[in-house]
Amino acid sequence: DYDLTDQWRLSASIQTNDVDLSNGDIDRRAATIGAKFINKTVKLGSELEYRVDDDKSTNLDNTQWVTSNTIEWQKSESLRLLGKIDLSTTHSDLNKNDEAKYAEIDLGFAYRPAFDDRWNILGKYTYLYDLGTSGQEDFRPDERSHILSLEGLYDLNQKWELGAKYAHREGDVRLTRGSDEWFESGAHLAVIRTRYHFIKKWDALMEYRWLESESEDDDKKGFLIGGYRHIGNNFKVGMGYNFTDFDDDLTNRDYESDGWFFDVVGKY
Repeated sequence: DYDLTDQWRLSASIQTNDVDLSNGDIDRRAATIGAKFINKTVKLGSELEYRVDDDKSTNLDNTQWVTSNTIEWQKSESLRLLGKIDLSTTHSDLNKNDEAKYAEIDLGFAYRPAFDDRWNILGKYTYLYDLGTSGQEDFRPDERSHILSLEGLYDLNQKWELGAKYAHREGDVRLTRGSDEWFESGAHLAVIRTRYHFIKKWDALMEYRWLESESEDDDKKGFLIGGYRHIGNNFKVGMGYNFTDFDDDLTNRDYESDGWFFDVVGKY
């Protein structure tokens, strides 16, 4: 890392790894460059990485470009705006047509009125495009989706907090990689939660969740419970149990999220 000025920091890194797989070993090499800018109201970050995986058994390479870019703007004492763009593309020497592509674009806001800080409102829009390689061990269908979510929290008093979340996904998937017909894959998610601050730095959480899948024309519902401990003014950790088989992130299509979980939360 190099501090170019009080506001600008430049970074660079080089990595080399040996990856042991069941079907052979891979030599991985990567180079990354990045830049960050911070002042009183704006935070910017950008990284670009080039990665090469050399398959020792075939002497063929997979090459990948990845870039991650973020912006945070404190527009006022009450409002922050956030944005993120992640892009990646992967090329295979073995199959020139087997190119993986991934894009995620996020735009969001966090609103906490300075005149009444009992309110917290979060909103987010996500565009997701995911075209995996044909050789992935864990099958994921091709996807292109638009996701909107809105979440609100309200402190009733020093002990009780009430909240709600609604999210909607409008998108398409296809089961045959790079071909076949797209079919709609929309979903609706609603969450109602309550949090109780019961002793010193400890909280108890309970949620009721409901998920409706438009493509499958069915719904899922159930409860989640958890306990959290505050560490300082801007950080808390917790664990709990999810009695449903889904989480509250509609970008996650793996509906096997039941059971124990560990959670880390940052706040401002």
